[in-house]
Amino acid sequence: MVNEDMRIIYLMDKPNISKMLTKTMIAILAVMLVIIPLFACSNTVDEGNKIANYGSYGADFATALARSFPFRSPGSEQESGASVLIAAELQKLGYPVQIQEFSYTDSQGVMRNSQNIICQLEGSGFTKLDDEGNTTTELIDERWNLIGAHYDVVVTDKDYQPPTDSGQSEQADEQEQVDDEDRISSGGQAADPDVPADTTDDTEPEAETEDDFDTNPWQMEREIPVPIDFSTYDGINNNASGVAAVLIAAQEMLADQPGYDIRFVFFGAGTDDFAGAKAYLDSLSTAEMATLEAMYNLEGIYAGDKVYAHSGTNSVSAGNVKDYEMRRKLYEVTDVFYNYRLNTNNGYSLYTNQSSMLVNAGKGGSSVFSEWTFKLSDHTPFDQAGIPVVYIESGEYNINSLAELGIESKNPSFSSTGGKISGTPFDSSGYLEDLFRHMAEPSSLEQLYLSPTPLPDGAESTQTDETVISESEVTEGSAAVDMKDLPRLEQRINNTAFILVKAMQREPSGSRLVRR
Repeated sequence: MVNEDMRIIYLMDKPNISKMLTKTMIAILAVMLVIIPLFACSNTVDEGNKIANYGSYGADFATALARSFPFRSPGSEQESGASVLIAAELQKLGYPVQIQEFSYTDSQGVMRNSQNIICQLEGSGFTKLDDEGNTTTELIDERWNLIGAHYDVVVTDKDYQPPTDSGQSEQADEQEQVDDEDRISSGGQAADPDVPADTTDDTEPEAETEDDFDTNPWQMEREIPVPIDFSTYDGINNNASGVAAVLIAAQEMLADQPGYDIRFVFFGAGTDDFAGAKAYLDSLSTAEMATLEAMYNLEGIYAGDKVYAHSGTNSVSAGNVKDYEMRRKLYEVTDVFYNYRLNTNNGYSLYTNQSSMLVNAGKGGSSVFSEWTFKLSDHTPFDQAGIPVVYIESGEYNINSLAELGIESKNPSFSSTGGKISGTPFDSSGYLEDLFRHMAEPSSLEQLYLSPTPLPDGAESTQTDETVISESEVTEGSAAVDMKDLPRLEQRINNTAFILVKAMQREPSGSRLVRR
């Protein structure tokens, strides 16, 4: 049911971008679309450079979004400012933009206002084939896909207030008073609910150890800044990185045209029970729901150990039975990864959850925890509505129990938060950039003990993002090796976007993509 408080505001009103290409440009693009897959099938290093070579635009935008609006929590002024930035960027690309305003009640009973940013691209369609595999005049062009990511964060400016020059001494006095109260409540020690207070008078107070990242024994050796509060937080991982990947996909599909019609949606209030995704889903008509092929949701893809793609819980059955039709879109995504050899060419790996534990998924008996996840995000409302979903995130699924679900990294650098990055001070563009740059140095690689994740059934062995490139693989002056050596943010955004671009061209059974 459509929210009565919801409004659609059209920022631009121009013909669809796909209809504005000149005949000359269409001819050039048609040639390019034929040539690029040929490069993907080649084993030569230089040809591999043609894949996902999108430059630093996406990484630059992600960084600008994160640093300009670090505390863009649901319903806040910063969230509104972030929506304006995203809409303006889409306009620069030439997209007509819609702002979908909506109201919702949060878990505290407070009415909040937010907005989704929406743009659309018409696909070229698919021609049906006859029984002998020949093209017919019948066109499949009514199907559409939704690609989305939330742009808000769970952290608000109330979690961290940077001191001003005039207020530093007052804040220091207040903090000293709080520290004194903590020491009194804990018998002279740093407050720790898991450690009994020592109330003896002859014991010297222990040194403060809260947020003591540098002395943590699980820590790698390094000489880089370490955040101890939210002063450098900006949500670069969750979810500026996901937003940037969707933006790059939208940019590239203008030239590398999809077969399906595409709607790009940047959700507001995603961290508040997926309010934006729910508002958009509620606004869809019955006809739109019937023609929606799948929903692709991008969460933070930057900081976790590996990039994963999952199907929804609606693809799960009891035992090891799975609904192939509900997982078909997931397999199309992984097919793109393997067909274009993104690990070999670009040093980028895409995994599916292969933890294979038996869990209760509410399907009548135990189910195999494989190729899907219990994690909730903006895909969840669509998953619950019976729409096929593909959920892309970074994290770590080499786990022994569901209690470990939510770990994003087993890198010792994140030990103080139990391997969690999103919503913690570690989700900082400055900190993560320094950390991953240091990890890329050969002297640092030997200090990493990241556990491998089982590969999908029948998959070939691939390197993880931090695997050392052997000298035999390096060709002097090779641009493809440069692709492997790209900063992690740029590498993950571009390759994830590339997978989306090519997945939108995958033909339905018995059809062929129309090339324009």
